[in-house]
Amino acid sequence: MAEAFAKRYTCAVRSLLGSIPDAAGVDEQSLSRAERHFDVVLPAALRDYYLTLGNLHQLNDAHDNLLAPKDWFIDSGKLIFMAENQAVVYWGIEASKSASEDVPVFQGVNLLPKFIEWHPEWDSCGEFLLVMLHWQAVAGGLKWSGMVNRDGQEAEKTCRMLTDYFTTHWQQVGGLIGMIAFRQQDGKVSCLLTGDGVCQLYVGARTEPLFEEVDAELQALGIGLSQL
Repeated sequence: MAEAFAKRYTCAVRSLLGSIPDAAGVDEQSLSRAERHFDVVLPAALRDYYLTLGNLHQLNDAHDNLLAPKDWFIDSGKLIFMAENQAVVYWGIEASKSASEDVPVFQGVNLLPKFIEWHPEWDSCGEFLLVMLHWQAVAGGLKWSGMVNRDGQEAEKTCRMLTDYFTTHWQQVGGLIGMIAFRQQDGKVSCLLTGDGVCQLYVGARTEPLFEEVDAELQALGIGLSQL
């Protein structure tokens, strides 16, 4: 199963960037040292991500921040491995000493200096990491990016149309609460955010011509794209 996680992660990066940079992964010795220090055993889904892509800062730190193993910390029994860009939110898993394939991810709302308030985020760490990889790509990881923002009465109609279009014409990567990620293998990616009467689409591409192709697709749907 760990090989399956690695394959999914590396396939995603090759699609997004065209290739995987040298030294993209954390070396196993450093990762094992951190596991011993924090007295945890990472699930295969998270361990495999660090081993294959843990040093890929272009995507891991584009908007939110994947913590280096030395920067992990434990709160309320959760091992924190990722922080939102302003540290308003953390993401973590149960700090377990038992080996596992995949585990749920929890979101921690930062109320420090009081406490971190923890809530279930998603039931699969593997899917969470894969979707966040694509979110990071459209939120700063790729040079060419843009967005669509609709609210009020237009939001529901626009989201329904975009969901139908991308589900039909692009590959659905996965989803989290309020967000679905899609990609095309030639270096195009999109994340659709819904909820609270708002519809936001973020798109990215690794080259200008590919970005122009996405723009043309959306123009054909009658939707104008604002470049970021």
